[in-house]
Amino acid sequence: AGDEAGERTEPQLFDERQKRSERRKVHRARRYHAGAAATEPAAPLGYHARHMAFSVAPRIRAALDEGLPVVALESTVVTHGLPRPDNLALARDLERTVREAGGEPATVGVLDGTVVVGLDDDELVRLAEPGADKASTWNLAALVAQGRDAGTTVATTLYAAQRAGIETFATGGIGGVHPGGGYDESADLAALARTPVVTVCAGPKSLLDAH
Repeated sequence: AGDEAGERTEPQLFDERQKRSERRKVHRARRYHAGAAATEPAAPLGYHARHMAFSVAPRIRAALDEGLPVVALESTVVTHGLPRPDNLALARDLERTVREAGGEPATVGVLDGTVVVGLDDDELVRLAEPGADKASTWNLAALVAQGRDAGTTVATTLYAAQRAGIETFATGGIGGVHPGGGYDESADLAALARTPVVTVCAGPKSLLDAH
């Protein structure tokens, strides 16, 4: 009888593995929330990254704690990608697409010098207005120190997603090495290489003339 009680069917074993996996996800998310990320910041921000004002929206924290799918979204498409009012309409459409697929959208931006993960609609409207900067990894610390508003690039959004404990990021086009004179390499490349976050994108931007 003891041997029979100790035997498990394949469906039971699968369920146990799934539960262990979910517990690990919740534990990892809580470690990120506590500021104890297992890896270094995605971008070469070093010491300063750990001392920047950083906020994760309650709905994003709750989703991560429950092991629900969360998808990070960038916000330079709002601040610099499209003209008004198309920029705000697209941002809302992207969030709606994530929700319809069963996920929780976490658009990232900088407001009053705070990196915010999970902008609400009023905050999206604010970034859609003229005047916001573009926050890449090379100028993020300065924009935070100055208390500025900014849309986040692919590189900066990856940094924020990793720090918040989000494992998936979706965007349109990623940067690369720009053609022409000089050497202009996007910070996106280093961030993509260093950051353990799944990135779903449409490929490199058309202006890069990639083949």
